Amino acid sequence: MKDRRGNITEVALPDLQGPELTDWTYLVERPHAWKKQLFVKGRRLTAAQVWLDMRANGMSEREAAENWDLPVEAISEIMEYCEDNAALVKMEADEEKLFLEDYLQLKA
Repeated sequence: MKDRRGNITEVALPDLQGPELTDWTYLVERPHAWKKQLFVKGRRLTAAQVWLDMRANGMSEREAAENWDLPVEAISEIMEYCEDNAALVKMEADEEKLFLEDYLQLKA
């Protein structure tokens, strides 16, 4: 959707829209060329990096908090955010995978 000046205000596919902002304590927006997901406040770390690491390694909230040196409350917030925005997280992971595949083909 576009406003009267022709600026895009909304994407055609809702899953590609950035997340609705809520009052997150440990998550913040950060400017990025194409990533719309939130980052862990004070870190160069996306919420999905923590969440996917937890899932891949079967970590509990407490184990993830120790691993990433974050409060357990931050891990709970990350989990909630990523579960609520799973389509966005998946889309960005797929996009990053394609980017890396293209990069590796150029290097070969």
